[in-house]
Amino acid sequence: TRLEGHPDNVAAALYGGFTLAIAEPDAAERVALRRFRVPEAWIPVAFIPQHESRTHDMRAALPSTVPHAAAARQAGRSAYLAAAIMTSDAGMLRTAMTDELHQPYRLQLLTGSRELIELAYERGAAGACLSGAGPTVLAICDSPTSAHAVEKAWNAAGVQGMATRLRFDTTGARLIAE
Repeated sequence: TRLEGHPDNVAAALYGGFTLAIAEPDAAERVALRRFRVPEAWIPVAFIPQHESRTHDMRAALPSTVPHAAAARQAGRSAYLAAAIMTSDAGMLRTAMTDELHQPYRLQLLTGSRELIELAYERGAAGACLSGAGPTVLAICDSPTSAHAVEKAWNAAGVQGMATRLRFDTTGARLIAE
């Protein structure tokens, strides 16, 4: 948190699984953290474009204010995502992974990413979104069949880059050798 101000990035690497990490507003050094088991049937598929995007540019694309109603809907989606993870209900992911605070603005700067998200849903992904600030696109599939279909469609989509199935890290950081 001290290095970049985003505890969610380091928490997932340290703890594995799905992690929720929130910096406490009154003390940047304090983080509220909760780790959840990864539903076994969920398969992440990523499309990694050849082009890069700078986090600074992706942040600059965001409006300085958002409507209260949009922020409230997004907070609800965050809770819905936690519920989807806790109940292993992939049917909740499409709604839970919808974003109206960041993604609409960032997608305008990322050629092909909006189409890749739509294609993921057409091929059976349970959820799809930009990964962080992009440009990587992430899909969560609930079967090997849909994961294969998304990976194959993305690789044939004509966007420069590569689709690949990934594994969730369920253990986090560990000491391999001293």
